[in-house]
Amino acid sequence: MSGAGELFKANVRVVTRQSGKCEIGISHAYLPLVTLPEPVAILKLCEGYESQIDGLVDYPSLHAGQIVSAIRTRAIRMLPGYQAAPWCIPDQAVGSPPDLAGGSASPALVVVR
Repeated sequence: MSGAGELFKANVRVVTRQSGKCEIGISHAYLPLVTLPEPVAILKLCEGYESQIDGLVDYPSLHAGQIVSAIRTRAIRMLPGYQAAPWCIPDQAVGSPPDLAGGSASPALVVVR
């Protein structure tokens, strides 16, 4: 089965599980585009697809999950500046607890020395 067929099969499976039946009766055609959408649009499409199959426990191990993961990885590498970005974050000032509470520092990153 094609990659598009695998994505469609996973989507039908979750719709059937959620509603007890699936009324998607038309064949879906997945045609190649002449040009690729911007990487951010591709990432958004991946997120949209995965929101449709939310709760499918075995999704990451399904072929459909592997396809979307590969698409996401490729889109991330297409982001402007990605190839030139450093592998690590250079030394920067470390925020103190008051900085974090005031919102002037990012609580998401911690530099460990």
